[in-house]
Amino acid sequence: LAAAASAARRYRTEIFSVREFAEASEDWFAISVLRPQLDPPSEASDDEEEAPAELARLSLEADAMRDRQSKTSGGAAPAEWDDLSNRMRLALARVGIASTASLAPASVS
Repeated sequence: LAAAASAARRYRTEIFSVREFAEASEDWFAISVLRPQLDPPSEASDDEEEAPAELARLSLEADAMRDRQSKTSGGAAPAEWDDLSNRMRLALARVGIASTASLAPASVS
């Protein structure tokens, strides 16, 4: 998602809020479509902006938590996922990134 912030001018992006399958935690996924370039690329347009330090730190924290979840039987507690999700949502909102849609789980008949 941090990459979406730096590439926003070149892509049309929809960010969906979803619930994890096995947990009640919120997760996001993004779908991006490259926009046709109207102006020829310049040397400056190849420079990507650095992600804000807070987002980079939260991204590393999320990677570590996913790694821990996949390698241990205990993994991370649901409260830890909820806390990270809330902090990530607030940090993303501070740089103008928010989910554009929510997907509810399908009901099982």
